[in-house]
Amino acid sequence: MRYGIGGQIIIEPGMTEKQIDKLFQNLSNASFRYARIRMFELYMKDANGDWDFTLFDFAFKAAEKYNIDVFATLFPATRFEDIGGFKFPFTDEHFEDVKIYIKNVVPHFSKYSSCYGWVLINEPGQNNMPSEEFSEKRYQEYLLENPNLPIKENGCPGMDFSREHFMLDYTSRYLHELADLVKEEAPDAHLHVNPHAIFSSVLGTYNLPQWSEFLTSLGGSAHPSWHFGDFDRADYTIAMSANSEILRSGAGKLPWFMTEIQGGNNIYTGGSPLCPTADEIVQWLMTVLFHEGKGGIFWSFNQRSAGIEAAEWGMLDLKGEPTDRVHAASKVAQFIEDNLQILEVAKVDDSNVHLIYNRESLWVESRVVPIKQNMLGRSGRSGIISTQTYYKTLSEIGIAATISEINEFDFSKTSYAGELMIFPNQIALTDEQLELIKSFAEKGGTVLLSGLTGFFDQNAFCRHMATNMLDELVGAELKEVKYLSDSFTLNMEKYQLNSQMVYSILNPISAEPWAYYGKEITGTRNKVGDGEVLWISSPIALEAKVNSNTSLKTLLKDILSQIKVKVPENSGVGLFTKTLVSKELNLTLYINKSNSPQKVKVDSKSEIIFSSCTNEIINDSIKIKPEETVVVKTYLL
Repeated sequence: MRYGIGGQIIIEPGMTEKQIDKLFQNLSNASFRYARIRMFELYMKDANGDWDFTLFDFAFKAAEKYNIDVFATLFPATRFEDIGGFKFPFTDEHFEDVKIYIKNVVPHFSKYSSCYGWVLINEPGQNNMPSEEFSEKRYQEYLLENPNLPIKENGCPGMDFSREHFMLDYTSRYLHELADLVKEEAPDAHLHVNPHAIFSSVLGTYNLPQWSEFLTSLGGSAHPSWHFGDFDRADYTIAMSANSEILRSGAGKLPWFMTEIQGGNNIYTGGSPLCPTADEIVQWLMTVLFHEGKGGIFWSFNQRSAGIEAAEWGMLDLKGEPTDRVHAASKVAQFIEDNLQILEVAKVDDSNVHLIYNRESLWVESRVVPIKQNMLGRSGRSGIISTQTYYKTLSEIGIAATISEINEFDFSKTSYAGELMIFPNQIALTDEQLELIKSFAEKGGTVLLSGLTGFFDQNAFCRHMATNMLDELVGAELKEVKYLSDSFTLNMEKYQLNSQMVYSILNPISAEPWAYYGKEITGTRNKVGDGEVLWISSPIALEAKVNSNTSLKTLLKDILSQIKVKVPENSGVGLFTKTLVSKELNLTLYINKSNSPQKVKVDSKSEIIFSSCTNEIINDSIKIKPEETVVVKTYLL
């Protein structure tokens, strides 16, 4: 898969061949290499129900003319108002209609040299199981195949998570079925899909490594107006980075690509109104590239003319002319062209700090909080929010952490000395996962469990009401959890930690006391093999989210110094950095999201190869203006 920037081309009835040609000419003039087209079945049939591909033929011919690769998104007939498309068929008959659609559309457009690949479904997955007949029938079949759900423990019935297990399986299975149907018509087709809403519980329905069995590349959607609601605008770069990191982990060895990035203004649609600046367009694209992403496609290049999203989201203006956002993206496209050989071999410079989430925690937390409130600890999403906060805090001290679902992490190494694994308020852990954590520590790794991590098992049984594997891992027993309505302070040996909502009373067995609330022990550290397990049984990341992350930063710096992970010199609040490494050189990305200039020191063998403003190196340092993006190349030889 080649690197490149692209735009979503909206094709609508009434458009002329000349208008469509102009759209692709604008893509080409901006050095865009990709287009994505939603293949509306509603726009491919005449009044008699006969197929008429003329409108979309214009687009694929124009793409050939201007050397644009097209990602074609399957979009079987749905309501005009349904801008996202259905995620699963409604009935067996409806599924047959989907098959007929694929059988007609895929072979027709696959004949074009511009048809680069097929997006199996737009933004797959949904939080709750569909109520339609087709899905309910498959759920009943799944229960017959998996009779041990729900599970009972010690004779006590557990919470029924069969629907969550089913949705995980169902999402993968339906995507695989679509992949097989496309392959029947186009055996060599490039297959792609764009999971969305990464920071929501829909993440619990994504088994991304399993998708690699039938995909050619993984995609994603990252719209600040829809998906970055947990972040302030100044932190949208952090959000894009975290989103990209989750996708990079899930993609594994597959190439990945940000299939949708917000390209323009939205007033009435989306979760909140926003018009990206030209600077933000550069920041988001560069962030994707520096997570080994192959590029991104903007939603959208041109606008819909009617209905929901009409006259919104476009990179072109309403007269079809390029905006400053197009020109900004074009500069990044030129950067890709100039540095293609480096980008193709360079890898993310991981810091050996790993943030781990697991699906069981997403499921359990969503269910044990029946009444969601405007309180982070009772939002049903505290694990996600805690992970975001750790990621932001680590970024501010210059640490580029990875984010992985626990099944994506490589536990096969012989040594994890100098590596830190953090579980941010992941409230449910299975016995198998505890064994993996133990093996990581035994091989020299350091583990930090924070918040109520491991409070439940995968069936929402409270682990602490009987002897359990977590006790052995942390070397202590949890006796009680106490709720406090206000923020409070935990005392460490050399500093204090701010927290909120709850603290736990611990009884050390083999562990050493590490943190206190008054005279009560609420944190321990336990030697496990050649490594150590650290436990702070209070949601410190939630307090860092709403007030200040200063004390969380102090804690992390303390732990990092103990395991000899070097904190980079060029770091600070508002300065985002990310590095790609190869044998001969490094590329380092700097984005200044603060309100004042930032000065960074660079090696004497460094040069600026991209800047969104005029810049130069003076006395081995660079002065980066607010909102500026700079890429520095440093030779290692």
